[in-house]
Amino acid sequence: MEPSLTSSDVAIATPEQCRILLSSDYKDVIKRLLTRPHSLKELVDDLNLSMDRVYYRVKQLEAIGLVKVVSEERRPGKPIKRYAMTAKSYELPFSNTSSATLDELILGQMMERQETFGKYLMENLIGKGGVGATGPSLLVTLQKGTLVVDLKADETLEGDSK
Repeated sequence: MEPSLTSSDVAIATPEQCRILLSSDYKDVIKRLLTRPHSLKELVDDLNLSMDRVYYRVKQLEAIGLVKVVSEERRPGKPIKRYAMTAKSYELPFSNTSSATLDELILGQMMERQETFGKYLMENLIGKGGVGATGPSLLVTLQKGTLVVDLKADETLEGDSK
């Protein structure tokens, strides 16, 4: 099913497209395909995922009209296909989402992103610097009336990023 396009190249997403567009499982593939066309191999290399996983996700996106083949490079054997999103951006009408309320939709998206961020911190920061006196810590300050919580890494971590 092709998404309907408006003059600004914004696709109005169907309920199935909304489900996929809001899924964290497809986020990285979608992000790459919105920037420029990619072959499956390029996506595998960029995302450090298996070919099976990338193939499945791209084929799912293609089946519901979010992705299309934009070019084929002829070569011996199978041609190399390059895939891209069918629009530059997508409008997801609330009525096409599976959420009962707008609060549920927004909170669900926020919680998913917070969980992803927390896992990233655990794997990449705390895992490198350890927990304790020499590991990362939180810095809580009041800035212009707003309580701000920042992650403060130790010198070991700061040196890793240089």
